[in-house]
Amino acid sequence: MDFNHLLADRTGRMGVNVIREILKVVSQPGMVSLAGGIPEKHLPKIIELYRPKQEAMLSALDNYFPEGLKWSRPEGGMFLWVEAPEGFDMDEIYWKAVKRNVAFVPGKYFFTSRDEGIETMRLNYTMTDEKTIDRAVEILSEVIKKQL
Repeated sequence: MDFNHLLADRTGRMGVNVIREILKVVSQPGMVSLAGGIPEKHLPKIIELYRPKQEAMLSALDNYFPEGLKWSRPEGGMFLWVEAPEGFDMDEIYWKAVKRNVAFVPGKYFFTSRDEGIETMRLNYTMTDEKTIDRAVEILSEVIKKQL
């Protein structure tokens, strides 16, 4: 299993327990402490920082994405995992979305076999504000609907 799969499984759930274990290792005596303190203290702040962005993306998916697609509803983390019906090519959607200034990671890059995950994508909501998230999901939805 690679590091990405360790932190975010195929359902897009961020492994909060995994993060805690990593933070325990990082906070061992002799290790450099992150952000000037014991990292474990910062986990609730990080979760609260990302929660409004995650909620904005989930709300936008509910509002704009067509029937037939499903997505994860993780308790925390930085990503959502989306699955379209079998045979749907997210790589093709990616290139069309990029032309409209929206990007995501096609899910096939998280699988070991070339023919797996073609109909999946990973969405990240951490690097932008809620209004931009809503607009980006709306655009992505428009691109997807043209392919259905």
